[in-house]
Amino acid sequence: MAAQEARILAGEHNKAAAAGFDAKQNKLDQVLNNATVKVTTVKEGKKVTVNAKIDATSLYNLYQAGNFETVEYKFYHKAPGKSYKLTKTKDVNYITYTSKSLKAGKNSFRVGIVIKDAKGNVVAEKNYKASSLAYRTIK
Repeated sequence: MAAQEARILAGEHNKAAAAGFDAKQNKLDQVLNNATVKVTTVKEGKKVTVNAKIDATSLYNLYQAGNFETVEYKFYHKAPGKSYKLTKTKDVNYITYTSKSLKAGKNSFRVGIVIKDAKGNVVAEKNYKASSLAYRTIK
């Protein structure tokens, strides 16, 4: 029984190695996909600041899951009547728009997260569609 179980585990390991997966990377992907990303907006005069927040438990689990160098945030903006467009990728969890750069009407924002290792290779990524929506109406 133990020999059969060992063969099954070895086969799973070899299959994962052949596919180029690492156990730590797989765990990091799982933790990131389970993380909750909340997007909020704050209006300050003629500027709109978009913030992305990962819940504390998920952030702690990310640091426990694997070694990585940077967390990048991809900010997406949707103007009224348009589709989502990548605005900017930043190392900080906020971006500021001016009222002139936003169209009149209901603007919506989403954020994607990319985790990179020391060499700059992408280790895990969370799609922007999995984050919460934030709206800001510009007059």
